[in-house]
Amino acid sequence: MKELIGKKVKELRLLYGQTQEELARALGVSKEFISMIESGKRLPGLETMALLGKAFNKDTDFFMREEEGPFAALFRVENLGAPERSALDKAAKFCQDYAFLEKETGQMPSIPPYYPDKPAGGTKNLHSIIEDVEHLAENEWRRLGLGDEPIKDIFSLIESQGVHVLRQEMGSVGFDGAFLYSQENGAFIIINASRPLVRQVFTAAHEYCHCLKHRNRGIQIDRNIHENSMQSDIPAFERYANMFAGAFLMPKKAIERAVKNLNRHIGPEEVIQLKRHFGVSYQAMVWRLVNLKFIQKARTDELLQIKPRALEESLFGETEESGLPEKMPERYVRIALDAYLMGKITVSRLAELLNKDVFELRKALAESGLKRSRGAVEKHPA
Repeated sequence: MKELIGKKVKELRLLYGQTQEELARALGVSKEFISMIESGKRLPGLETMALLGKAFNKDTDFFMREEEGPFAALFRVENLGAPERSALDKAAKFCQDYAFLEKETGQMPSIPPYYPDKPAGGTKNLHSIIEDVEHLAENEWRRLGLGDEPIKDIFSLIESQGVHVLRQEMGSVGFDGAFLYSQENGAFIIINASRPLVRQVFTAAHEYCHCLKHRNRGIQIDRNIHENSMQSDIPAFERYANMFAGAFLMPKKAIERAVKNLNRHIGPEEVIQLKRHFGVSYQAMVWRLVNLKFIQKARTDELLQIKPRALEESLFGETEESGLPEKMPERYVRIALDAYLMGKITVSRLAELLNKDVFELRKALAESGLKRSRGAVEKHPA
């Protein structure tokens, strides 16, 4: 029991960005006492437990309950090499911080509706599955009020729906993205920002489908998301998410209008024009046109053998295949600042959360004229 309480006290202290001295001062005890609690050498009394609960906004029972953190599943993912494990551990820390800030500031968001599978027998064959996917994509398009224009910033769009999006540079790790959900903390999408931008976009739509349809399946690690939604060598629900990504990013009606405006045979040049319009990859555009029967299936290999980069640079002077550096979500930054101004975290903890130099951040805050809530104490968590 002493070890469990000590572990939780230390985790919460670090989460709030406090030193042992700061926590000791807030509780009116010595630093040595806090050190002994955290090392499992001292069992705090009832009065100290009550003070700890008040300091960290927890009931006293919390410190004595054997429970697993909401993001522990990320740490248990198997078959990962050292780079993948390191990247995922970093992502788990971000998710934990995001959830912590929302709870401390009272800004837990609502998430999109859940679309359960049809009753048994409702989606027996490929045709009915495709219809279901198209219906879901159209329904979300209408619910979000997207109008007739392509999605320009899918990352901000998904964030606006209460789904947390982390775009993190991971180098050449073996996965494109991940999705995890818990009722307590909400939905999180992790995207490998080292991939080309168009691939990040497709991954975001794929993971968003997991939020809409598969959020109760636990954590999803997507190692090689493929724009070919018809590939059959992947689990059915992953295939469904691929199909949704194509239908959501390239709506059927919008494709029909765009193809009609072309008013000519669709060749590589036209595919490039369309893929730039919808902000997707050349391969994704080819497969979507094939699946909607605007291109004969027999021409698939012919079109996919084209290396579009040189042609696109020749036609438009630039390509859209480059990457997009990772960036903290604006909502996350705002909530972190709110937590500081409300006196929930220290300026040192704010700097850590935002990956900023604490001295430069302190100077910027002073120059901005922002004031903390009355009664907020820099070295007290509440």
